[in-house]
Amino acid sequence: MSYGKFVGELNKGIEGYIAAYDNKSGHGGCVLHIKGRRTILVPAAVIDHQRPQALILLRAKISEERWEAPHLLLTDRDGKLIFESEVLPAAA
Repeated sequence: MSYGKFVGELNKGIEGYIAAYDNKSGHGGCVLHIKGRRTILVPAAVIDHQRPQALILLRAKISEERWEAPHLLLTDRDGKLIFESEVLPAAA
């Protein structure tokens, strides 16, 4: 699935929260830029293989007022999707 289609599907029900997204080659997935200077990196493998569960978790997290860190990674840990703190690669 293309990142644009994924973000369009994700945006349903949480319109206005996602400010932008990008998929620069160094990211290995799709970076969601959320209002309030927050980001979530969603790896391509999560989008390709765990999309339904990822959509549910992302919508819930994006709509939360406070996060444990401003930059998160949605990752698979032993078959379960979780959020971890993430440091994004520096812009080129």
